[in-house]
Amino acid sequence: MIELRLWGDPFAASPDARALRALLTAAEQAGYACGVALTALRLRGPRAVVGGSVVALDDGSGGCLTVHTELARAELERVLAAVARPVAATAPLVVFGDADDIVQAGLEFPDACIVLPGDAVPEATLRILQSQARPALLDAEAIHGDALAPLARLPLPEQFDTVLAFAGDDTDAGIDLALAAIASVQRDVRVHARVAVARHRVNDVRADAARAGATIEVVVDGALPELMASAGVVLMPTRRDFDRAVAAQVLASGRVLVASRYGATAELVRDGLGFPVGGRWRGEFFEPDLVHLRAQLLRAVTDAERSRQVGARARAFALTALRGPRPAAPARPEPAPNSRPRVVLEAPLFEVSSSSLLTLATARALVRRGQVELFMVPSGAHHTGLARVRAQAPEVFARCVRQAPADVDLWLSTGWPPRAQRPPGAKVFAVRVDWEYGALPVALAPVVTEEADVVVVHSHAVETTIASSGRLRRSIALVPHGVDASVFRPEAAPLPEVMGFKRDRAAVLFTGGLIWRKGVDVLLNALLQMPAALRAQMCLVVKPLGGRTSYRGFELGELVHRFEKAGAVETLVLDRDLTDVEMAGLYAACDVYAHPYRGEAGPGRPARRLA
Repeated sequence: MIELRLWGDPFAASPDARALRALLTAAEQAGYACGVALTALRLRGPRAVVGGSVVALDDGSGGCLTVHTELARAELERVLAAVARPVAATAPLVVFGDADDIVQAGLEFPDACIVLPGDAVPEATLRILQSQARPALLDAEAIHGDALAPLARLPLPEQFDTVLAFAGDDTDAGIDLALAAIASVQRDVRVHARVAVARHRVNDVRADAARAGATIEVVVDGALPELMASAGVVLMPTRRDFDRAVAAQVLASGRVLVASRYGATAELVRDGLGFPVGGRWRGEFFEPDLVHLRAQLLRAVTDAERSRQVGARARAFALTALRGPRPAAPARPEPAPNSRPRVVLEAPLFEVSSSSLLTLATARALVRRGQVELFMVPSGAHHTGLARVRAQAPEVFARCVRQAPADVDLWLSTGWPPRAQRPPGAKVFAVRVDWEYGALPVALAPVVTEEADVVVVHSHAVETTIASSGRLRRSIALVPHGVDASVFRPEAAPLPEVMGFKRDRAAVLFTGGLIWRKGVDVLLNALLQMPAALRAQMCLVVKPLGGRTSYRGFELGELVHRFEKAGAVETLVLDRDLTDVEMAGLYAACDVYAHPYRGEAGPGRPARRLA
């Protein structure tokens, strides 16, 4: 069966929306399996419709969309089924929108075998698809759909208090760690544990469980669908790379995977798709950290809502990114002969974040110098349209590509979540890390500790954190952050919105993520403790950042709103994207900048060359 991805707004009454629904109907009648990407809805925001119905949807990036639509029930159900259907990453992409939408959709789905503009005549589009999109196995790592289908048909678990572990024939499976973690968790919560073993190891595993103090049910190895049917969590604290096909089957089952994150499995074991377990690479094997393993297992079995979301997302990922056969992705381009080094900057360009802003500034500087051949590779979910990047840096936008060349001299990756594995064909692979609080998180391993040739940091404190994780200092490059003095200057015009709000009061400004690490709660508490007469002379201006992207689910925004409603200090929350000029105006309009950060990046030392 050929799969097809449609990109656009399927819920509206516009000509593009009607054309999308017409192609959906015609394609399904012709035997296509169709999915619908909702990026257009995320970019355009809420749409008010009089009457009709309201639908709550997963926006595809960990958030929710509320959609108002006047579609009839039968048509709405057809659209919702397509929205929920995962299709292969390489599936043909048909875009219903303007020229910018076509470019954006192609950048969002770079592996799509072809990208076509939507046509008001569905038959015309289907003829093109039939002539150009031929099913073919993409690579040897694709898992045949027949292996995943039985798992994907299992209903998603409602409860996660049943744990399944695999004993294996040697210590590589980590069954000793699994039993120790199960025993520890069973002392706090009620957990039923099953261990799948080969018949000749049944007595050994029972004896090991008794020594660990774990209460388990031993089952003789059987078919995965039967084993998974009664499980909520699958525990795989392996010491070496486990079978990729087995991991893909676990993900397709919608069960929560608690597993070691290292080496070739890092792509499959990551936050959002499971509960990754950190540890340390010992040269020939990986040793999972038992304390972290226990914490992740406890989290998986007790946080049912989180586990349900993770399981559903893992299933969609397995069926989208791992399943074959599927159309082949477009070939990587061969750039024209050029004596200049080829450099790729990879970052979440289509969001407002420090990673995006930093990468755009780096790219502009490289373009001005003209010493390298530059390629921009967008990563992550798209939260803003092309217009922002094009307006900020048109010379950079012109270098955005769907696929980077097959052979590049330097690949620099930035952003969250981090790239899981080394990009193919990169002579030097570098990762920019801005982690300033606490030990290196497991999400940054193994790419920072093992995969990357160079780690780029902006301060001595971050350099120390990376070195403490086992990275040699000679492979860490310190490049302090800079500032555009032509925009951020004392003479910048104050933002009128803030000037009208503050009147004759002193404005205290907080910018950044409204999360615990940034200390916004400390600031609010300090303001509450001030004498009332002093509070009356000031106001608070808050510019949140990252609430819809990297900080989603961790925000303390409700704390700010409660503080505002209490009337302790009149508060202005600027919850919209600001340009650099507007940010400079925001700083110029305020009197005090308060940022009680719980982390400390430390002063940057002069940049130095790598040894």
